[in-house]
Amino acid sequence: MTRSVQISKKQPENLASKSLSLANYETLWLENKTRPNTKAAYRVAFKEYCALLRISNPDQFRAAGMGDIIRFRQHLTDELHLKPRSVRSKLAALSDCYEFLKTNGAIEINPVDQVERPKVDETRGETPVMTDDQVLSILSQPDTNTLQGARDYAILCFYFYMGSRLSSASTMAVGDYYEDNGFYVLNFEKKGGQRQIEAVNPQLQVALNQYLERSSHSANKMTPLFISVRKDKYYGRALSRKQFSRIWSKYRLQAGLDSKYTPHSARATFATMLDRLGEPLQNIQHLLGH
Repeated sequence: MTRSVQISKKQPENLASKSLSLANYETLWLENKTRPNTKAAYRVAFKEYCALLRISNPDQFRAAGMGDIIRFRQHLTDELHLKPRSVRSKLAALSDCYEFLKTNGAIEINPVDQVERPKVDETRGETPVMTDDQVLSILSQPDTNTLQGARDYAILCFYFYMGSRLSSASTMAVGDYYEDNGFYVLNFEKKGGQRQIEAVNPQLQVALNQYLERSSHSANKMTPLFISVRKDKYYGRALSRKQFSRIWSKYRLQAGLDSKYTPHSARATFATMLDRLGEPLQNIQHLLGH
């Protein structure tokens, strides 16, 4: 999931040569953002930055340099006492805006690129985050040539690539996985009983497709998505929460991982990965069902 700058055909080729207001900059920058949460988070960071530096016109915004970004970072950390993740999110928003201006010929250098962002201590907190090697190790354990292994691999991928709770996996039906406008999505239950629809990661899509091709229950949309398997045959019952926990523990042990790593660790790892890629905090919270 990489951050890229999207340029609409309606946008000017060279913003520096246009007579635009600061509000025009904000509008042009955000009009290609499709997620409402992203727009809202980026808009807040933009306004906070301009208010702190008393920026009121495009010339002042374009003239900002490394020192101004550092001042904003210090304001967020020393005066507002924001956590490192929140500071990184706001700096990512500013970087996205300046990258937009750079792409459109308004500036030559993105000043945010020159500023170090606060590091996130992934060892702190109640839920430990897994390394890339640990994730690959546990994902490599199921034998996907069997129905049970294909099912278990799909469950593990669901944890790591959707950041969902164990309870979400236990309540999904076959019909909750479907194609919508050319993209596969999952409609699953989040905390509080509300439903959430999210696009499916390509690796998870492959895992789910392989699992459903092997099972004999894929045609029944009301059947639980993840079902019991006996002697590598479809048994027909939904997996219980205890069975989901046992599946995780089985492959954690096979991968040689400490018992401190739980299904919630996959959720924390998912959130950390998004943060590393510069995803806004509000988006991460939405994807986690907060």
